Amino acid sequence: SFPTRRSSDLGVKIAVMAVYGLAAASFILSWGSLCDHFPMGLARAIYICGNSWLIFLLYAFLAFLLFDVLILMRLLPAGFLKGNAALAVVMVFLISAVMAYGRIHYRNKDRKEMTVESAKIEKPVKIVLMSDLHAGYHNSYREILRWVDIVNSENPDLILLAGDLVDRSVRAVTADHDASALKH
Repeated sequence: SFPTRRSSDLGVKIAVMAVYGLAAASFILSWGSLCDHFPMGLARAIYICGNSWLIFLLYAFLAFLLFDVLILMRLLPAGFLKGNAALAVVMVFLISAVMAYGRIHYRNKDRKEMTVESAKIEKPVKIVLMSDLHAGYHNSYREILRWVDIVNSENPDLILLAGDLVDRSVRAVTADHDASALKH
């Protein structure tokens, strides 16, 4: 005889697959130029969802790789992962918490001061280096302006921008006027 499935189990599986499918679709849309054809708010949501999904999958892959290694080393029982819904819930919570912490840490910019001395430098020069601005879909006009204010408050003699200024598309930058923020 075949085992019977409870309808609640099937409902949960369908819901999980629907969320998975939407996240996968958003990732695919965010990497192509299709995203540029959507209204800005929707394009931004697709981009954030798609990229967050990719990072979530990377963390899940690493966690399950670790579990597999621990099973191979006989530190966990062989059936540890099979049908372990509690583990799935804990993993989703932990990965989500790590991602939330990362987002909070990313938004709170860290100032690192370095002093470089050289006989070739005749007077003190204050240099500010910024990188990974990701203007556009990831970081909005307001966020870029906040960073510009932080940098300007340092009263630097020179500002260096070291890569990753725009995310994938110039459309997101021009739509929000992010480029004008860098002129301040």
